[in-house]
Parts: sequence; C-alpha cells; structure tokens
Amino acid sequence: MATTSLEACDDSYLRHDAMRPIIPYSPTLFSPPTIRLAANAKLDRSAFTKTINLAAAAVRDPRLLAQWRKKLDKNKELLTEAKVSGIQILPERDLPTVVDLLREAHQKEQDTIEDEGKKKDFVEPKPWSLKCLLLRPGVKADEQSTFGPTLKEGLESKVLLKVVPFDLHLDYLHWEWNDIVTSILPPELHVEIPHGYNSVGHVAHLNLREHHLPYRHLIGQILLDKGGSTIRTVINKTDEIGESSEFRTFTYEVLAGEDDLDVEVAKMGCLFKFNYGKTYWNSKLDGEHRRLVDMFKPGEVVVDVMAGIGPFSVPAARQRCLVWANDYNPDSVEYMRDAIKTNKVGYTLRPFNQDGRLFIPWTAKDVLRASKQEKEVTIPGKKPFRGSSKRPTPDTVIPIPPTISHFVMNLPASAPEFLGSFRGLYHGQEGLFAPHTEAKLPLLHVHCFATKQQYAATTLKDSDMPYKEILPRFSKQLGHEMKFGRKEGMRPDQFKDVKELEDDEMAVWDVREVSPKKSMYCVSFRLPADVAFA
Repeated sequence: MATTSLEACDDSYLRHDAMRPIIPYSPTLFSPPTIRLAANAKLDRSAFTKTINLAAAAVRDPRLLAQWRKKLDKNKELLTEAKVSGIQILPERDLPTVVDLLREAHQKEQDTIEDEGKKKDFVEPKPWSLKCLLLRPGVKADEQSTFGPTLKEGLESKVLLKVVPFDLHLDYLHWEWNDIVTSILPPELHVEIPHGYNSVGHVAHLNLREHHLPYRHLIGQILLDKGGSTIRTVINKTDEIGESSEFRTFTYEVLAGEDDLDVEVAKMGCLFKFNYGKTYWNSKLDGEHRRLVDMFKPGEVVVDVMAGIGPFSVPAARQRCLVWANDYNPDSVEYMRDAIKTNKVGYTLRPFNQDGRLFIPWTAKDVLRASKQEKEVTIPGKKPFRGSSKRPTPDTVIPIPPTISHFVMNLPASAPEFLGSFRGLYHGQEGLFAPHTEAKLPLLHVHCFATKQQYAATTLKDSDMPYKEILPRFSKQLGHEMKFGRKEGMRPDQFKDVKELEDDEMAVWDVREVSPKKSMYCVSFRLPADVAFA
C-alpha cells in the first residue's frame, strides 16, 4: 500500500498566503500508485491502494456542515477531489479529544443559564455522528501557519472545534479505468493510451494501437471493472470496418466478459435490437442522427440509401415522414424489419435490400408510382382500453407526394462514388417540380471523409482545410460544377443553413473527428436541375 504525505513533495507552493491566490496542488497526489505489470500478468486489484495524509476540521454542530463546507470551498480551503466527499466521519483516534471539547463547550453554555430547571446534562454523541470537513492539501493540523482565514474564523468562533490529521484511503474502486491502465503500462507505451471507447448496449468496443496489444486482456479486464454496471463484454476490433466484409462489419476479439454481441440500444425514443458483429452501428453519431432527422418534416419522402438498421430511418418514420430505407447488408435489413415492428412504424417505413446504385434511380419511379396508385398512407388511431373513459383517436391520413424531399447517404468511405446514380433521376419529369409545382428538387445529405479541419480565421488553405478536397470530388461525381454556399463575410468554415442554399451550392457540416488527421463530414446540397433531368 502506498502512503503519500505532503512531505513527499515540495509543498511550499501550497501554503496559504493572504496576499496571493492558492496554487492548485500537484495532480499526481491523487493518482494511483505505479504498478508495472507484465503483459500476461493477472490483475491484482488489491495492489491499487494509497493513503494520503491530509487534515480535517471537526465541526461542532452537524447542522452547520453544509454552511461551512460552502464557506471553506469558496475560499479554496476545502478539498475538492473528484469522487471524494468533503464531509467525512471523524477519525477514531480523535474522538476522545473532540468529545472533551464538546463537553467543555456544553458546560460553558449551561453556566450561562440561571434557571437550574432549564439546564441539560451533556449527552455524549455517537461516534458516527461526529463529522469533519476535509481540508486542501498543504494544511497541516500542527501548523497554524498553513491555516486559511476562513478556517481560522471557524476555530475562533468555536464552530470548528479542532484541526486533526486525516488519512484518506483510496483503493481500486476510486480511480477511472484509464488511470489504472496508465499505472500498469511501462512508460514507453504511454503514447496514445486509450482514454475512450465506443459503447453499444452492454458492449464496450476498443480500437487498441498495435503497441498496446500485448496488454489487451489486462486493459479489457480493467474496462470491464470500470465501465459501469451496463458493460458486460469488452471487445477489440482486429481489422478496419469493411476490410473483411463488404457490409461495413469487422472482426473482433473478446478481451473480457461474455462473448455476447446481441445488444439493445435506445435512441431518439426508438428501440433497436441487433447483433453488433453482424451490422454497423456507431453511437458517436447520435448527434448527427438527430440533426438530420430534425430537418425532415412530417409527410415528406425521405430515402435512406445506406440505412443500416435504421438510426435515421426509424426516428424519421416515427415522426411521420414517409421513408424508403435500403441497405446492402441482408442482416441489417432483417434487424431494421425488427425495429419497424418494435417501434410500430410499419405504415411509414418501407425496408429494401438492394445495391444503392440501383436503388437511387428506382426510388424516384417507385415513389411516383406509390403517389399515383396508393395515393396515401393511413395510420390507425389509438383505441382506448376496455373500460377506459378516453375516446379513440382518429386515423391519420398522409398523402404520398410524387417526389422525394431528402436523400441520406451515410457511407462516408464511398458515398460520393454513388452520386453518378443521380444523373437522369427525373429525366422527362420536369413537370413535377417548380415552376410547374411548388415541389423543389431533393436535398442530398452525403457523408464523406476528408482531411481534419484546422480552422483559419479568414483564408482557405489547401494545407489546413478539407473543402478543396470535397468540392472537386463531388463535382466530378455529379458531372456538374458545384460551389460552396457562403454569405459575404462568412469564415471559410461557415456555411449557409441548408434551407437557404441556392442552386449549385453545398454546405459542409463537420460531424466528428475519426483520427488525428481525418474527420467525417456531411455535405448537403440540392440536386442540380441539369443533373436531375439529364
């Protein structure tokens, strides 16, 4: 067990000085002990213990604890360490002294009472009822020069009875998983230590660097311990997504816990059940799912070309958009069908299993067919339970528009390569759109990878901006010269709102960083007329 006293480090900078601010104590003071383990060693949780020598102020009346904790904290005289309560039970060794002080204070109060009938006998408090406030590192019980002004005020007023030594004991449960991982790995492996992971249901998914692989089972076990009660399985990806399969899946190794990848995930009011090893899911895209779905209006037709199991499609259908959803992976489509049943969106979501390049032109024809032949979608109203006083809600009737409002293409590795399929999408159908009707050509939301964005104040530089990668790539695939939608005075990283885009204009949304040099983007634009009608 490691014991750390403030003598173990230079604490002169911790001493209180009314003429200068208190400098924070060394962050390593509360770090776990260094326990270097061999790659194949067994994790010994009992080795991760540490005792830190601090000081604490005994509080006379428990009812004043909150008030004085606030006062000490305001003047930075209280310990403020994550996962450590500033209020503790008084150490057993100091109980007799503090009880004597309480008895003495009680006697002084009784001596001021003239009416003998109103005097009360001293009742010795239970040990567990005597509390103290932990003080910041640098305060020493036997050195008043280390006391701050608020602490001195409390002692002089007798609200704080005494400053006592306090041994703070920390163990394996206290530290986060990356703290423990850092303590076991040799210094030469401290480069790019994993600090985060992707969680999908009960599965924690790591992408370990090659130099950490010898320690992968130790790292997995620590994450299983520290990941919370929901984590039951820890896996490591052993190849890149799509490397061993054309369906955006990956091979994996179980590092700790159960070999069970059948998960349940609740997102945006929808429930998804699927096998994480058979289909694609990325919990880090939750914000992007919501951002796009919030653009869709009830009654609009949305085509999700690379839908996966439906993280865009199911929430959109739930808010009564009419969704044509496709994925090339038959397993994904089966799980999407399950999600349709579970979330009761079968009236507004149609699943398909096709090649996306063929699906894109086919949907324009099928939506037009459905508009002419089916004309509308009827969602049955809710019927009250037998004996309920509630009235049944009426059916909801949604007309099927003849045109598509949005295409979503979330396959960032290759989605731009599908843009050629939009040429001639509405060949000979000019009469379906403005100025002949109020309908506009569909908006496309295409995800892609490009160089990580480094923001520049006023200039667009090839070396630090992704946009000059994106623009020619999209223009080439469409066979049409595109431009960025920016108002005068906008920075290079700013774009118009998607709804404000004019013909031939694109807006780029920075979705997330995927590596130190690469980010995922969403490029939104309205399909150009000469492409749609070619």
